[in-house]
Amino acid sequence: MSTWSWIKRWLTTTNHKDIGILYLVTSIYFFFVAGMLAEVFRVQLAVPEKEILTGSEFNQAVTIHGLLMLLWFMSPFQFALANYFVPLQIGARDLAFPRLNALSYWLYLFSGLLLIAGFFVPGGAADVGWTFYAPLTDVLYSPSKGVDLAGLAIVLLTASVTLGTINFLTTIIKLRAPGLTWSKLPMFTWSILFTVLLMLLAFPPLGAAAIMLVLDRNLGTQFFSSLEGGALLWDHMFWFFGHPEVYILLFPALGAAADIISVFARRQLYAKRFVIIALFIAVALSYLVWMHHMFITGTSLTVRKIFSVTTALISIPFEMAALALIVTLYKGRVVYRAPMLFSLAGIFHFIIGGATGVFQAAIILDRQFRGSYWVVAHFHYIMAGTVLFWLIAALYYWLPKMTGRMYNEKLARIHFILSVIGLNLLYFPQFLLMDMPRRIYTYNPEWKLLNQISTVGAVIYGLSFIVAAYVLYKAVRSGPKAPDNPWRAWGIEWSVPSPPPRHNYEGVPVIRSDNKIIFVDESEIKRVGLANIINAAAPGLSDIESTSQISAATQQGSRVHSTHGEAHVAHHEHSTMMPFIIGLGVFIALLGAAISPLIMGSNFTLTIIGFLIFLAGVIKWAYDDLNDRFSEPEPEYKEDWPFVRVDKLRLAMWTFIAGEGFLFGSLISAYLFIRSRSLTWPPGYELHDPIVGLINTIILFTGTMLFGLGYLEVRRGKPNRALLYISGTLVMALLFMTIKAIEWGELAEEGYTINSILPIQLYYTLTGAHGAHVIAGIVATIYAMVKIISGGYNRNNYKGLLLLSIYWGIVEIVWTFLFPLFYLM
Repeated sequence: MSTWSWIKRWLTTTNHKDIGILYLVTSIYFFFVAGMLAEVFRVQLAVPEKEILTGSEFNQAVTIHGLLMLLWFMSPFQFALANYFVPLQIGARDLAFPRLNALSYWLYLFSGLLLIAGFFVPGGAADVGWTFYAPLTDVLYSPSKGVDLAGLAIVLLTASVTLGTINFLTTIIKLRAPGLTWSKLPMFTWSILFTVLLMLLAFPPLGAAAIMLVLDRNLGTQFFSSLEGGALLWDHMFWFFGHPEVYILLFPALGAAADIISVFARRQLYAKRFVIIALFIAVALSYLVWMHHMFITGTSLTVRKIFSVTTALISIPFEMAALALIVTLYKGRVVYRAPMLFSLAGIFHFIIGGATGVFQAAIILDRQFRGSYWVVAHFHYIMAGTVLFWLIAALYYWLPKMTGRMYNEKLARIHFILSVIGLNLLYFPQFLLMDMPRRIYTYNPEWKLLNQISTVGAVIYGLSFIVAAYVLYKAVRSGPKAPDNPWRAWGIEWSVPSPPPRHNYEGVPVIRSDNKIIFVDESEIKRVGLANIINAAAPGLSDIESTSQISAATQQGSRVHSTHGEAHVAHHEHSTMMPFIIGLGVFIALLGAAISPLIMGSNFTLTIIGFLIFLAGVIKWAYDDLNDRFSEPEPEYKEDWPFVRVDKLRLAMWTFIAGEGFLFGSLISAYLFIRSRSLTWPPGYELHDPIVGLINTIILFTGTMLFGLGYLEVRRGKPNRALLYISGTLVMALLFMTIKAIEWGELAEEGYTINSILPIQLYYTLTGAHGAHVIAGIVATIYAMVKIISGGYNRNNYKGLLLLSIYWGIVEIVWTFLFPLFYLM
């Protein structure tokens, strides 16, 4: 393969295994960048009053280290494994939307590059701490464009996460293999399902907060610098994301560890059903604990008591999970290989980190420990000692399946020993530094010894990952050939060759009622009936070989072939450059928006170039859709309860709408928070004409109704009538935006610009966000009209119109909140 062919393959691939590898390589790159930053600032802290780094450089290193580790390494690393193995574990040939999967990756990559670009602008990268507390982020205190780049990177990452969330939720619910009921799902897939549910609701508030921060810094708004909003508003918006983020990081690692321990203990996970229920409860509780990060902000004692209780309660589900892992080992025939060793060490660190975290639930202790190295130690025992150890275990566990080669077990054990020693030397002394403040680059000499021990631990811990990198390199380049199932593991992914073929499976994977996994040609399913095959009552199928079983104690099996003819099902390769082009365009546009004033004055040429690249990618994507280049029907045989009557497109749309609901909910909540703290807020009807707002409401509602009528006419087979109605929607939407532009212009003439009073700032922000959605609807409506004209939408194919009709309905619903808030109250 030529160099260009190799590059082109990776730029155009949409195959879930390729995207998984791209996520894996990219996240490891960000991990090493973050790790090197950590080593540098730990050396700085080895001796008090040392000047390896200045105060600003130290803060930059700490900030970018934290952001990269949490947002650009741990979650993406987990989703690298999820991209590769969730479709394999559920018997799917790919994720539900391969192109969206590729776009999600490229947005993730470019968001990380946008963050790191801050090191190369005057003033350096963001230096405000990974929590971005206000008012430190105000341009008065942090004028560097590195903070703007970090904010834009978070917005772009939120878009990436939203696409990934939609894709994984739809895939797990709608594309499971026949017979793979919810109770038979592997714990890793369950954990990814819980994780995307958390992401769906947690990331939109973060994205909204980042947008408001960028507006504060560049357009003169005062959301986080005013008395009405200020630091407290940022705290609420950030920690509503920030605490669920802990579980977003923990769940996939815990799921992987549960599967690994089950396999290497040769026992089913103890009380699996109760563990799943416990984790579901943790998902719900995770949104009711964020204010324990704000115990010292002056909130009322009653509120603090409530959140103290919820903080203590949320530890219970994870205690149940830890006990289940430990009890699984009881009477097990434990095999101590590298994946198992890292999993067991993760449990040990989880107990330490969890036990020390419970202290934060107590208001009086939280006041003592908050902002000290006690919290640093607790947090890193969970993140570096638990999550990271379990992710390393998962990588060693699945590496033979991904590469077809075995790693060196002796070197992997050296990696394990060094990492355990290094981690505990690094972080345990920090529990004893409970009176040392965080985020200081020099300190009192009395803390010298403990800091030096911690720095030695950091060096050892860092060296362990150099060993790990060598282990991975040797395994990929020259490791011995791996069996298809080297661990005698259960699960569908171990029933295919190592590495798996691009189409994943020969035939249709079917999980029988006796938990045997078989692969059957579709013609045989039609001949004897799926129910008969699942119930092991199909005549003439006794010669189909079983290769695996939903059991931790299965024997190693060989590949499965159906003896009833060729079982291969063609796999559609959706190779396209457009996800890369769109991601590149957005990256250039955002980079230009941030740095153009530095290098070109007020010339935003770079932003315009990026927007044109983005627009070209979107147009080509739409053109491909018009010609059905990437149509991928749902498999005929699958498990999709309880959404049997909902196709994957509608499920994806409702998932997207849920995320949008939390985005607008966050913005509206910020509005209500600021308004409730103001004593001089003018009524909306004094600033905006209610009659104009009512007219615009009627216009928007009319447009939504007309689109619904057009959709019904397409279903009746009357495209001309449909075009008439939908063109009416287009006219109404354009009229709505025209009136909105006139309103904005009149306000500006009266001196009410976006940097004037808070009521106007919020008006511009919320109606601007809503207007952006109206513009997106206009573009989608034009596309729908073109597709009706070309015959793409007709009485037999109208799902896309239904989705757009739902979208317009949601745009209308959002306006029903904005109209009374800004025009009547």
